[in-house]
Amino acid sequence: MTQLEKHILFLKALEKLTISIAGDIVFASATVAVAKSKNRIFRDGKKTNNTNIGIYSQKSNHKKARQIKGRQVNYVDLKFTGGLQNADLVKKDANKITHVINGVYKKRSEGLEYGHAVYGKAKTPGYGEIFTLNKDEIDYFVKTSDKLFKNKIQALASV
Repeated sequence: MTQLEKHILFLKALEKLTISIAGDIVFASATVAVAKSKNRIFRDGKKTNNTNIGIYSQKSNHKKARQIKGRQVNYVDLKFTGGLQNADLVKKDANKITHVINGVYKKRSEGLEYGHAVYGKAKTPGYGEIFTLNKDEIDYFVKTSDKLFKNKIQALASV
């Protein structure tokens, strides 16, 4: 086998490894970006555009239930049982990365964003876009993936 043939085999092996590494890096970076967005949503009560999700009405049964459970009631933070917070996955669509909510929480999350009918009554308005990553979270994703990729390439180069 010639040196050129060996080098071509090496480059093909490196290509497969790079694709695998890139996939791992994208997933890891998306996971940390989603963790950052979970803080925005479930701790800080902010929508994608960084405005408050909403406030609880003084007459709200939900506000009373939150108070009984010991949850804060100064602003909407979507944290009650933790089910919605733990039901998401990472998904990449065309030009955006979104939370994909699975199971019984999918319909609930869509209702929170887009509105929903309550007990057959008129449609309740939604809060607007909540689960899409915002610019800061996307920048964090890019910064994290760049750092992870550079570290991996440096580690491979030193072998």
